[in-house]
Amino acid sequence: MDERERINALDLALNNELNEHKFYMKNAERTTNPLGKAMFRQIGNEELEHYERLKQLHEEWTKRGKWPNTLPLKVRDTEIKNVLSEFVSKAETSAPSESDEYKLRPESSIY
Repeated sequence: MDERERINALDLALNNELNEHKFYMKNAERTTNPLGKAMFRQIGNEELEHYERLKQLHEEWTKRGKWPNTLPLKVRDTEIKNVLSEFVSKAETSAPSESDEYKLRPESSIY
């Protein structure tokens, strides 16, 4: 793979991350499920972070003409487990009712 093909692959990755961010944010707005909304938003924010990191890499690479040696590419850990835990905590503290749209069943696992 030559240098131009590598830059093209990075361009494709940038485009994919941005499209994935838009997808998740759009679906966060569309859903009425509070857990789904929170999860879509969190994943969408993570995709945007990936985009920003790849953008930094792309800028350094095109400026220097080679893969950068010192660009920090660490991204935050996922927060999805925290979103799920918060939802479960709220569900456990609220009084159940027959009209509850988002019941958690003991036999089902969320992880």
